[in-house]
Amino acid sequence: MLKTGVLLLNLGTTQSPGYWHIVKFLREFLTDRRVIDIPFILRSLLVYCFILPFRPLKVSKAYRSIWTSQGSPLLVHQQALLKKISALLPETPIALGMRYGEPSIKQSLASLKQAGCQHLIVLPLFPQYAAASTGSAIAKLYEEAAQWWDPPTLDIYFDFFDNPDFIQAQSLLMQPILEQHSLDAIIYSFHGVPVRHLKKSGCPRASICQETECLPAMGVQRLCYKAQCVTTANMLHESLKTALPSHIAFQSRLGRTPWIKPYLDEAIHEWHKLGYKNILIVCPSFTADCLETLEEVHLGFKEEWHHLTQGEVFTVSCVNDNDVWAKTIANWIRKKSQPIPLLTS
Repeated sequence: MLKTGVLLLNLGTTQSPGYWHIVKFLREFLTDRRVIDIPFILRSLLVYCFILPFRPLKVSKAYRSIWTSQGSPLLVHQQALLKKISALLPETPIALGMRYGEPSIKQSLASLKQAGCQHLIVLPLFPQYAAASTGSAIAKLYEEAAQWWDPPTLDIYFDFFDNPDFIQAQSLLMQPILEQHSLDAIIYSFHGVPVRHLKKSGCPRASICQETECLPAMGVQRLCYKAQCVTTANMLHESLKTALPSHIAFQSRLGRTPWIKPYLDEAIHEWHKLGYKNILIVCPSFTADCLETLEEVHLGFKEEWHHLTQGEVFTVSCVNDNDVWAKTIANWIRKKSQPIPLLTS
């Protein structure tokens, strides 16, 4: 029988908030053709001439505002999650790999190989599929796994945007805030992607979905990131059993190319016009708190909202290394961990 191991994947983080570590991380991240999907020469000019000379200082300042005594929040949470899952599944080798930075996918695969694993259950920790996150991580996994003399068999979770277990794990973190505070609305903020990414992933409605309602993420739209985000938000809101209005927005856009709408930094003014004061915001496209949730939303958005409305923003942590989430992943692994027979003649 083939020995089974587990590989958890996430995007990654810089080694420190220092300038040169930021440069190193951004260089690896931004030269990925699935992140900036333009021809190689143009991408290189953009990254090396217009981004790397200027952006690292801004990013370094942002990272310093969220850095902890233990290090990067994302890595701290993911390592704690790994430890909890390993305790629940002591007989199963489990490794954590980052698409960019360390521990790298190459390093994590090496540890699983050393443990004798020939069949890998792979869980990219991105609820919704996007080529720039899940797709890139899986492509890198294929590249590194192909270097093995006997490449491992791979059982990959592509997404879990509509998995009831994930929905429950996130909604359990939201419920106490609903019970303790008087709110006007709930905001579901997702990381944005360029509209052209939806088109490349086969969504036939990508060019019109900015102005019309998304259809369910199924059939030809199964890999439509926006459709998956809308599904997650709807399921989360239904699970809360609340009469509060809800809104969906997309954050972290860059450049002038069209990204999926509505944009968080523009929608904030529409919510102000609706008379909202106190709102709850959650970021369910992330499973671990990171720069985008902590600095951009928990700090930046909260400050901007208070300045605009004199109201208050209540934030919800990601599932991080929450016990319910660790048990959820352990149960998923158990269901997938049936012995794999070797083929014989």
